[in-house]
Amino acid sequence: MENREFIQKVKSEIREFPGKTAVLYREYPKGQPETVLDLLGDEPVISASTIKVPIMMALFSKVREEKGSLQEKILVKGEEILPDSRVFEYGERMASLYELAVWMIVNSDNTATNVLISYLGMERLNSYFQKLGLRHTRLERKMLDFQAVKEGKNNFISPADFCRCMELLKSREKEDFYAALALSILKRNRDPEALCRYLYEDVKAAHKTGGLDGIEHDAGFLEAGETFYFLGVFVSEFEGTEEKSREAQKLIGRISRIIFESQKQRPEY
Repeated sequence: MENREFIQKVKSEIREFPGKTAVLYREYPKGQPETVLDLLGDEPVISASTIKVPIMMALFSKVREEKGSLQEKILVKGEEILPDSRVFEYGERMASLYELAVWMIVNSDNTATNVLISYLGMERLNSYFQKLGLRHTRLERKMLDFQAVKEGKNNFISPADFCRCMELLKSREKEDFYAALALSILKRNRDPEALCRYLYEDVKAAHKTGGLDGIEHDAGFLEAGETFYFLGVFVSEFEGTEEKSREAQKLIGRISRIIFESQKQRPEY
């Protein structure tokens, strides 16, 4: 594969950051996937909120298979509402499956996520992940369950698994209502701090972020004009401070900018 100059720039950025960075960059010439850069792309990492994408896919699969409705409403109980929730901060109420899915992705709401995990069940979710062919994705705990973390439980994914989720959605977009819906929700993600941080052009990003102490991830499809590609940058094993988290987000932003600029320099752009 051609040793493109921008790859060396990406590697230089990674070397300067005190943590572990996995990058998967894939292009789609004539609709066929071509992996241009793969650094630890098939290694598992603690997922943080990126696992919410296959959870959304599992929800839509259940509704489709059981001929149910995303307008079905379930109770979000007061004891299920986490302190970090903005959309459920005013208390217990009924919410549709669709609303819960939207908040899980668009605001990365952990309360909505945990309600859906209870609704679907961890066993069903993990079975579904295996059915999709996700090699490293596993759900062992709910969001913000730090007691479970102390007990050695965690949630995992890999950049390659995340990319597979996105590619499955994209391949089914034209004929599958739920795949198209999932991508449209991902395009509404309200977190601009990483992949889109330094992109001033009109970029359509269908992506999901994830962050915990010592972890910052962002991954998805980016599209501008004729430019279309997958980029996932998963940063972990750095000091778990707010300052280092911001630096990790900036690193993701710089890598994203380098790759986007490499696209612009092509004659067909």
